[in-house]
Amino acid sequence: MKDLDVTQVFCEVLTGLGFLLVVLGLFGLLGPYAVQEIVFYVGTKLTIASLGAILVAAYLIGTIVDAIGLALDKLFLFGLVFKEEPSEIDREKFWKSVSAHVLAYREAQWTYYSCYRNLFILFVPGSILWTMVVWKRTGIVWGIVAVVMFFLLETALFVTMKMLVEIYYKITKSV
Repeated sequence: MKDLDVTQVFCEVLTGLGFLLVVLGLFGLLGPYAVQEIVFYVGTKLTIASLGAILVAAYLIGTIVDAIGLALDKLFLFGLVFKEEPSEIDREKFWKSVSAHVLAYREAQWTYYSCYRNLFILFVPGSILWTMVVWKRTGIVWGIVAVVMFFLLETALFVTMKMLVEIYYKITKSV
């Protein structure tokens, strides 16, 4: 049995919570309840058991989003993030001579990349939904502020993804 990696579990839970925020934005835009009412209800009725249930649900949702993210990564996203993969010779050399601590560091980089990739994928519909919620509730000025802020955050996620993949493949080339 493989050891439990707390970082991977955290990333899955974070991704699941991101998905729940997208759903909350959908409720805020289309639903019969205001976002404030939902947050107030959850905040006042929250117990340890319900918090545990939310975290377990977030983990399960996060694993599903991770699978979708991996598929989207193979289809089009990875080509945007990274252009040059290591050659087959570099890979063979890496697997013949890699030490355990380097392999653990490489695995951690991939975990971070997949977490940022999933958040990036969720952030696209989430930013559109939440911009519309802000626009609807507060007006055009705050709607424009939301668009700018979401664009900056999306750009930061994308740049971070690029850097993490570069580190990941530099490890393979360096050994």
